[in-house]
Amino acid sequence: MAIWGFVIACVALFVFGFLGALAAAFSGQALKAIRRTGERGKGLAIAGMCLGIFDFIFFLVGRFFL
Repeated sequence: MAIWGFVIACVALFVFGFLGALAAAFSGQALKAIRRTGERGKGLAIAGMCLGIFDFIFFLVGRFFL
């Protein structure tokens, strides 16, 4: 799920839509699962969450203030 969150966040960089929120949600779920089970991919989940939040904020600013 961390990979999906990161991939969606990367796609959202070019699409500039609400996909950033979806990426942040996937990455957040992945981060919670990684903490619970101890699997690998924590860095990818954090990167996907940061990119997703940045994408969504950029979308909101562009949508409502420009």
